[in-house]
Amino acid sequence: MQLQERINAFIKLGDFIRQFSNEVIQKNDKVEHNAIFFDGFKHQLKLAQEHNGWFTKENITFALNSWAAALTENNITQWLKPYTINNIQPKTVAVIMAGNIPLVGFHDFLSVLITGIMFWLSSPQTINNYCHFYQNI
Repeated sequence: MQLQERINAFIKLGDFIRQFSNEVIQKNDKVEHNAIFFDGFKHQLKLAQEHNGWFTKENITFALNSWAAALTENNITQWLKPYTINNIQPKTVAVIMAGNIPLVGFHDFLSVLITGIMFWLSSPQTINNYCHFYQNI
């Protein structure tokens, strides 16, 4: 996958999570892959609140709102501008994320994937929660 394709995938991810970034979830029928992921993601947010006391609705909404604002074409392009990210040699990076704040490790996840490097997260369940959407774009 080329860099621009990865950028486009994260822009789509931003569009997707933007639907969940306000107090009231607002489904946007123009968002790609909603038929596949919208209901499942909504359910995962509910499970996250039940599973982890730190994952309050307010904390989750704040994290999603912050990432929805960050994952725009302009923001991603400006972020990557100082770097040369072409023809990276295949590598695998282990990412160990804390689990006490919603999306606390998302920047690490994004930083590895945007370069085209393969990654390995610290928990198979975390991989499913973070990557299911991304791998199908």
